[in-house]
Amino acid sequence: MEFRETDFKYVMQDISKVYIGARLTYRELGDQYDTPSKIKSVIYRVVIDEVDLDTMICEHLLTLDPKSRTYMMYEQMNATFKVLTRQEKLDKKGVLKEEYITKMYSLPELMGDDSLREENSSSVIQEICIKKRKLMGLAL
Repeated sequence: MEFRETDFKYVMQDISKVYIGARLTYRELGDQYDTPSKIKSVIYRVVIDEVDLDTMICEHLLTLDPKSRTYMMYEQMNATFKVLTRQEKLDKKGVLKEEYITKMYSLPELMGDDSLREENSSSVIQEICIKKRKLMGLAL
């Protein structure tokens, strides 16, 4: 899939959740003015030891090791991941049409889905969703 430079690069918040665009790099996430300070602390204390800060979050998630501190951090925050999948489907007239399906994954589900790691995968990790309540209880 082709993306513009700013697709899926955002930090948004509502009353109970923080939404992070997965195409941000960790450095861009740390530099955003509306990133919660707890997430910035996690980036500069945990993630910086395991991966270069110029790595996109979506790329890092696909190579995440279940024994790493970053994996434990996402697991402790109980993060969910929005994944967009493109599928081709035949309509009633026999014409092939593209259909886009979004699905929310937990961290173990995301790690267990091997179709995301394929070379020509039609799936894209769009967003990370973190509940603020879990974020407040995050032990650094």
